[in-house]
Amino acid sequence: LLVSHPFSDHMYLSYSAMAGQENVGQLQDGFLIYQNIYTNLEYDKVDVQIGLDVAMADNWKTGQGWLNHPLIAGLATMKYHINEKFSGSLRAEIFSDESSINSMRLSPVVDPISGTSIAPSIIGMTIYGGTVGLEYKPLDAGFFRVESRMLYDPNATTSVLPRGFNAEQVGVNPMLNSRLQIIATAGIYFDKTFKFAE
Repeated sequence: LLVSHPFSDHMYLSYSAMAGQENVGQLQDGFLIYQNIYTNLEYDKVDVQIGLDVAMADNWKTGQGWLNHPLIAGLATMKYHINEKFSGSLRAEIFSDESSINSMRLSPVVDPISGTSIAPSIIGMTIYGGTVGLEYKPLDAGFFRVESRMLYDPNATTSVLPRGFNAEQVGVNPMLNSRLQIIATAGIYFDKTFKFAE
């Protein structure tokens, strides 16, 4: 389902939804309902986009029924056009999937008796993010963009390594609760309709 409508020259609203059988995250052939709503606000110097995703899942094959926590992902972006060539942007985002509908966190688990690493536990996660960007448009249909993005996980394991912990064996890094990324991209785009037959 997709419904969209321009309310004015400055505001555009869109809603989409899908439902179907999925096998992702913790779902074992579960039923997933995924919804997205976003709006664009465009003015002379400022563009704003606000979006929200909500997903609910029924793990019917395992008999769990509807999972307790929906997946929620949201973002708010503001872009300021300094002039025709340069613009700056800010983005805030959240990804919360405490029922592991579409993601999973592997947390280190250590045997309390032997102190050795054992299979990690799989739990949900909530991640917060923020991005600052600068864009240069040498052409109307091309751009260069540099962004710095910080992701933060308040529930990540950050204590000292447990006795006997083997990161290679478990496949996780218990010392990481944030990540800083520097991203440089370039792109060119075009909009053309091709006529293949009368």
